[in-house]
Amino acid sequence: MSHGAFRASLPGHADVPMCQFGNAYIWHSSMSIDCDGQTTARCSHSAAGDTFAPDTAVHQSDGRPFNAATTPYVVLPRPDNATWSYRGAGIRPGDVAAVIYNGRVVYAVFADVGPRQQIGEASYATAAALGIAPDPSNGGTHDDVTYILFPHTRPSPVESHDRAARNGRAAATRLASGHPRVSGAAELRTTVR
Repeated sequence: MSHGAFRASLPGHADVPMCQFGNAYIWHSSMSIDCDGQTTARCSHSAAGDTFAPDTAVHQSDGRPFNAATTPYVVLPRPDNATWSYRGAGIRPGDVAAVIYNGRVVYAVFADVGPRQQIGEASYATAAALGIAPDPSNGGTHDDVTYILFPHTRPSPVESHDRAARNGRAAATRLASGHPRVSGAAELRTTVR
């Protein structure tokens, strides 16, 4: 679906295409840690340095930024890029992604935007739930992580992980049921909180 490819990290090679399967968008990348949002003991200027921002592109239902230390979320590239735009794909802020690593799945909402040419970033809480080192300074993984984003799955309230997981599991089941030979279909039916 993309016009070219994204980079898994900056600097880095542009070798991560955005693909579409059914109504879902899929990419394979590494994972960098995003700690943006509410200031906590795990996510702050002192913990993350200059990479920390006290806001997220999407806000919770109470108007506050997300809490990266407690809420699983993913980061998408800013939409004003020539490679692929989430807006053009019909994805809304808050839609749910299944993030898969080593046979474990966590459902996370799309809550922040990052650099135009980078993809493969998720919150501290997402990494921790998958067994990936969540430290914002030296955590993450260079191993392959699979991200499957489902349009029209925003939970209400958007910060509810239980509802995000419910919406994500339902979307994953529909995708896997419609395509029983999909690699990873069994993992899609599993959830890690």
